[in-house]
This record gives sequence, structure tokens and C-alpha cells, in this order.
Amino acid sequence: MKKLLLGFAVVVTLLLTACGGNDYELIDVASYTHEELAEMYLDDLMNEEYDKAYQHYPHDSAMKNAVNGNAYKAIMEDLYRLYGDIQEVEEYIVSEVDGYTIISFPTKLESENLNLNVVLDGEKNIAGFNIGEYSN
Repeated sequence: MKKLLLGFAVVVTLLLTACGGNDYELIDVASYTHEELAEMYLDDLMNEEYDKAYQHYPHDSAMKNAVNGNAYKAIMEDLYRLYGDIQEVEEYIVSEVDGYTIISFPTKLESENLNLNVVLDGEKNIAGFNIGEYSN
């Protein structure tokens, strides 16, 4: 009986491990523009793929220490709680500041219009994600 229970426990553990699959391969940033990376990253955040947003895209050391999948989830849930669901994301705006590329996505939510800003460093690492004043 103990062998049967142990065998069952091993099978369940293997199934849970195989189905867990929350590890994402780091994307090859050389294959994408800054804008493409920012769009894919933001799409993952908006589609509640928080672990993917953290694991699939390279982050600079400050961001790596500041966020994880749970932090991204909290940020997006706060955004939705405060301003409602996203109604529309407009064409992005690109700017460069001190070696960083900022891709701003003017975004219309239910009760507010804001910019969702993705910041990439010169090596295309995620160096920031913030929410700012709306501009289009």
C-alpha cells in the first residue's frame, strides 16, 4: 500500500511539474526592434502573462531586482482597479533620453487616459515600465 501511495505521489508530482510550465526562454532581442519588443512585452502584461513578461524579456539589473511576475500582476491589477479596463491602445510614440529608448503607448481606460511607458536600454533590456500622463 505504501508503494502504491508513493507511486501515486510521484506520478502526481511529475504531472504537476510537467503542466506547470511557467519557465519561459529568454527572447533573442537581436531579432527585434525596440518597438517590437515593447509591443510584445506590453501585450503580455495586458494579457495577464506576468511571469512571461518577467522571464521572456531581458531586464537590466535594477529592474531584475525590483520586479517579478507577482509585482507585474500587482501593478496591472492596481491600474485596472483605479482606472477600469483598457478600451484602446493608440499608436506608440518613441523618444530617446540619455541612451534609453522610451516607447509610450497612449492608452484609453474606462475612466482615464494614460501613457503606458516601456523603457529599454541600449542593449534592449527592459529598464523601466511606468504609467504617465496621457499624450498622443
